Amino acid sequence: MCKLDDILKTEQKSVQRPVQTRRGLSYDHIEYNTNVMFAVAKRLEMPLDKTVDAMRQKGLFKRLDRAYRNRTREKLSSVVKELSSEIVGA
Repeated sequence: MCKLDDILKTEQKSVQRPVQTRRGLSYDHIEYNTNVMFAVAKRLEMPLDKTVDAMRQKGLFKRLDRAYRNRTREKLSSVVKELSSEIVGA
């Protein structure tokens, strides 16, 4: 059990809240991005968290967002192939 003195000596810190976005993503957008991420991770045979880290380091999330906007013109497989080759560096 903690002592009353320990509780009274606790410091209060202000928490910086994250900047709120203006709009949220639709369920279709989230589903599409999830499918692409799983497909890229499967193609590279990497864990999902390492795939996300690699995409973040290479700055490929903008490409993923554009892929959703162009999903009627581009196939999912071509997007996965392009993202995978960018991660590998080939």
